[in-house]
Formats: sequence, C-alpha cells, structure tokens
Amino acid sequence: MTLFTSDLMNVTESQLENHWSNRGAVETAKKTHKSVRHALDQYDWPDWVSYNAFLQGSYRNHTNIHGDSDVDTVIRLDSVYRKDLSALTEAQKEVYRERASYSSNSLEDFRERVIEALRDHYNDDGIFPEDYVSEKDKCIAVETPYLDADVVVCQKFRLYYLMDDSDPEGFDYVTGIRFDTRSGDEIINFPKRHYQNGTDKHQNTNRRFKPMVRCFKNARTYLVEKGEIPEDIAPSYFIECLVYNAPDRCFKRSYRDSFEAIIDYHQESNLPGMRTQDELLRMFGGEETQWSTQKANRTLEAWNKLRS
Repeated sequence: MTLFTSDLMNVTESQLENHWSNRGAVETAKKTHKSVRHALDQYDWPDWVSYNAFLQGSYRNHTNIHGDSDVDTVIRLDSVYRKDLSALTEAQKEVYRERASYSSNSLEDFRERVIEALRDHYNDDGIFPEDYVSEKDKCIAVETPYLDADVVVCQKFRLYYLMDDSDPEGFDYVTGIRFDTRSGDEIINFPKRHYQNGTDKHQNTNRRFKPMVRCFKNARTYLVEKGEIPEDIAPSYFIECLVYNAPDRCFKRSYRDSFEAIIDYHQESNLPGMRTQDELLRMFGGEETQWSTQKANRTLEAWNKLRS
C-alpha cells in the first residue's frame, strides 16, 4: 500500500536523477587522504612497522553525497595480523601453526605512533598549541586543511576458509581489517571486498547501483530534516548494504521505478537473513556492528511516504 503525507514531497524522476543521485565533493576528499598519508610519511617508523593507508567508506565507494563531511581513512598495520581458523580442520590448523611466525609488537603500540605522527604534522608549535587530533571510540579525528578525517587504526585480519577438507593444505583466506574500540568492542570488516562487490554490482546493474545508493541516502537526509525519522536511524553504511541486497532486476532504466522496486523488494524480503556488502558478515542483529530490523523497517516505511 502506498502511503502519503501531505507535507512531504512526492519524489520525481527529475529529483532523483538530477539531484539526489549526484556525488558530493571528490577532489577535497582526495586532498584530505593525501594530507593524512603525507603526515604518516614524515614520521620515523621503527623497522618492524609495515602499514598500508587507504580510503574507506562513501568516498572510496563513490556513494558520497553533498553534506558528507568526514573522510574515512584506514591505516592498516600489516606486519602484525590476527586470524580466524575456526572453519579449518585440525590437520589444516596444524599446517597453519607450522608455517606461522609470531611477533611481540602490538596494534596498540602502532596506534600510539600513528597519533604521534598526526600530532607532529597537524598541531601548531607554541606554548598553547591547538590540538587538531583527537581520539574517538572507533577512530582518530583529524582536522585537515581540507575535510575532517576519521582515521581508523587497525591491523590485517585473515578469515580462513576450507577449499578441500580432505587436504591438510586445502585452505585459503580472505583479508580484512580488525581493531578494538576504546570501549572494548572488537570490530572486523572487509573494506576491499566491500568495494569490489559494489563495483561488480554497479556494472551488473547498468551503472545504476551507486547512484541509487546516493538517492536513498539523500532521501534519508531529507526525511531527517522533515522530522520523519531520527538522525541516527539509518547509517550510510547500512543503506549501501541494503541497496546492494536488492536483486539486479530492481535497478531499472528509470530512477523512480528503481526507487520503488527496491523499497517494494525489501518490504517483502527476509531482512534478518541478509549479509553486508562483503557477503561475509550478518547485517542485522544485536551487535555493535549490526543494524536492527526495527530501524530498517521504519526507514523503509519513511522512504515509502515519498511515493505519490
């Protein structure tokens, strides 16, 4: 059933195609990322440190909209990693242990050095220097000359999986990232797999996937401004994952038809069974890194009010 609220716009093809589907700032995000990398390059790292810095989130995935501000930058420690061997046989775990090397260096040590590197670069000299670098629960917030950056300090993570359970060497792994929040929660995700799956989806939908993610993010922002939904009900990451879970057939030539088809699909689908865009993690549940079905359904109902 189509809902209608008189003080909300009836979203049109023109609104979706010419406004809500457009990307936000691009060049300033690149400059922000380059600035953070430059700060790290200036630091005198110990010999044991090997790291990789890369963009994550909406700017990396080309799903950013006007109004998106913080640029997510990942600083991944590669010289020390964690792993999950739970899917392997005992024989395969033994093969892994025979090959593995271990280090006494820690992610926490690396994180402190990243903070020092950023403060050395961004903070002004003086008796009372202004601090442009601050610690948040999940990241380090940095005020750069361009956009603000949320710097996630993490380490390489390997999720091992079976290829042949009869072969002691019949296993491989998917690479992701992991870190602990300041409040003690462990966060594991797979940003590069997320990006690749989104790129494949974009091509498979005749380049409709990423513009439609931006349409739904803008629709969320509009509904928040109208007081229809709370500001924190639908994080951008989960909107992107939700749109990704819609079948390719929902992405039609018309933006308006795509908008309606994606809403219709999800209002009739099994939300709890969905996985995130990396296709490895459960999207819904009670964990810190999951969305609730109640919030998703409320968001879908609000989007549906924009249909005439």
